[in-house]
Amino acid sequence: MTKTPELRKIQKLVLDYLNAYPTATTAKLAGMIVEDHPGVGTKSRFMNAINYRRGTAGGTKRKTIKMSERSAIIHSFLRRFPALSLPRISELIFSNHPNQFKDLNDVVSKTVRERTRAFHGGEMPAFKRVHVPPGLRQGQPDLCITGARRMLLLSDLHVPFHDEQAIAAAVEEGVRQGCDSLYINGDAIDFYMLSRFRKDPGMPTSPEEVDLLKTILCTIGEPFVERWYKSGNHEDRLEYYLWTNAPQLSHFPCMELPAVLGLAELGFTHVKSKQVAHVGDVVVVHGHECNVNSGVNPAKSLYTRLGASAVCGHVHTCSTHHEMSPITRKSVHTRSCGCLCDLRPEYHPINRWMHGAAIIEVTASGHSSMRGFRIEDGVVTYV
Repeated sequence: MTKTPELRKIQKLVLDYLNAYPTATTAKLAGMIVEDHPGVGTKSRFMNAINYRRGTAGGTKRKTIKMSERSAIIHSFLRRFPALSLPRISELIFSNHPNQFKDLNDVVSKTVRERTRAFHGGEMPAFKRVHVPPGLRQGQPDLCITGARRMLLLSDLHVPFHDEQAIAAAVEEGVRQGCDSLYINGDAIDFYMLSRFRKDPGMPTSPEEVDLLKTILCTIGEPFVERWYKSGNHEDRLEYYLWTNAPQLSHFPCMELPAVLGLAELGFTHVKSKQVAHVGDVVVVHGHECNVNSGVNPAKSLYTRLGASAVCGHVHTCSTHHEMSPITRKSVHTRSCGCLCDLRPEYHPINRWMHGAAIIEVTASGHSSMRGFRIEDGVVTYV
């Protein structure tokens, strides 16, 4: 075949650049020629010429190596450097054996193939196994309360600052409605003297608070078959006080809240502070677990944070929110159930607090629903 002047010029440029840059990749070399000599030929044409000439560059024919020998080269590098990334090990192979491969891309493709083949053949691991020490887990497993039931839910008694009339009205309403379960949803005790805020030294001591709460729990728990006591942020004051002032004693079982309150003797199952409970399809939280906002509608804040039917205390107000899920086409109902404490405490006398409680019902078929009621002067009104 007769060589045209254009072809002869391309071949001459390729030979010159091969002699000047023997280790450059085909693509890089072709790019350099096109950039230095625009108009002579396209990049793809120069790449074809380079790939052809690399077999006879410098008058010495490239040594032909069988595929098994190339594989041996790649395998030797994979064994020596098992943790290197694919680009890095390919560069290393090509820099040590430039005449055995067309270019860097050729090394990469063959390395991928050989590494995969070795891995599936059991000859060597594809990657060096990474050992990561196990991490700590602070979260509590959710509590699932199953079975048909009608449960009375009380929240925020704040003993010794409780309202005895509101508590009595709530329990009597639960008995009238046939409730068989009782759930104390956090902040039943105030632990005033363990607070980090300024304190009136004339207020009841912590042991006096505990004794008073035990008496109340014994009284209000009697009508119910099953009872749960959930820790809220005020119960956390005991633990935080011990952590700060007596850390070496904080993990003694006798210093933990269930033992201090004698919950087992009173027939209550303890639910930990940040533990989430499920009663049927209703999620029960105190409110401090997800930072429920006490703004215009706390129930809407609860829906925003959980996106499921739920009830909380913590904010001391009664509110409700309903939405239809666009995915499941089921109604989602959230509620804040009010409180059962003094509505005009010294530290916050002007507020929007109200007395109230809630009833959760789970039928034998598994359907869950809840109702809430407000209490004013001992009179119950459902809201």
